[in-house]
Amino acid sequence: MKSTCTILLSILSAGIVMAQPSFTSIPSPANGTTVTAKSISYTGTDPASANGANVNWDYSVLDFSAATASTSTIHTDIAGSGHSASFPTASVYEQTAAGSQLYYQLSSTQQTLLGSVGSDGTLIVNTDPLTSLTVPFNYTETQSDTYAGDYVNSGYPVTRSGTISVKFDGYGTIKLPNETLTNIPRLKSVEDETQSIDVGGFDIIYEYITTSYTWSVPGEYSFRFSIITIETIVNGSSLGTVSKAYYRSAGTATGILGSTAVANATVFPQPAYDLVTVLAEHLEGSCLVSIYNLSGIAVLQQELIATDDALRVDVEQLKSGLYNMEINNGDKIYRQKLMVK
Repeated sequence: MKSTCTILLSILSAGIVMAQPSFTSIPSPANGTTVTAKSISYTGTDPASANGANVNWDYSVLDFSAATASTSTIHTDIAGSGHSASFPTASVYEQTAAGSQLYYQLSSTQQTLLGSVGSDGTLIVNTDPLTSLTVPFNYTETQSDTYAGDYVNSGYPVTRSGTISVKFDGYGTIKLPNETLTNIPRLKSVEDETQSIDVGGFDIIYEYITTSYTWSVPGEYSFRFSIITIETIVNGSSLGTVSKAYYRSAGTATGILGSTAVANATVFPQPAYDLVTVLAEHLEGSCLVSIYNLSGIAVLQQELIATDDALRVDVEQLKSGLYNMEINNGDKIYRQKLMVK
């Protein structure tokens, strides 16, 4: 039996004793359980510099007041999801705020991600499921796992696989904007996912390296605070990183949050001459825009701000031809073809 790890934001709080905390059990969610969280861009100190026992973390200066809240809902009625045939062993699924569904198999000692259905209907079944947490899990211990699940995006086959490693790397007191939490554990996870897309005989290889630091409250089903950094690499060239902080303040309901989703966007006009508009649900905030030719070479990279689910990109400098466009706002990755005339 292979070892396990915790995936991005799918951190399940457990029974934790005082003194040195320990994950001892995985709660079972009720149907309709929800989690509401806010996110902002993060430019503070690297969390890696503060780990160990009895650490004092201070993030009280972070301002989430202007951030838009997003809510995900947990369902136990798998038959009512419309995808029970694809995930026959699932016990719960999460309906995310972005419109996608994440399917899990849960027990009191283990959580496994079976796959997902994107907001655009893209089906991903993990042929190598990801067991994201096994308990008991104690301070200084490390868990890891592999996963794989191919899919089709806009008619192009995508080969997808990855590895994740998580370490219980610290515990202590954390100061947040609305509260101070004591004896709280922190998990550091590193996910390295590769997606190879065959576009007309050319392979475009995307690599996403996601590093997350997540703090969880005893007895709750989800994280309380998390800092996540995603680096995007295309055909061996880094396009930079996007970092965000996520906060679920006290008093909100609990639930699971899943990995960064991939979805299609609407891009017009097609063909484009100078400016194009990108439309997609929940497209907002700072975005890394990357445009690649069919050889997978980045020909344009810009950091822009999206508002009201829309983003405008100047492509006047591009030569006539077909391109692949990618927009990464840290929460979600949007992709679409672009024709320039």
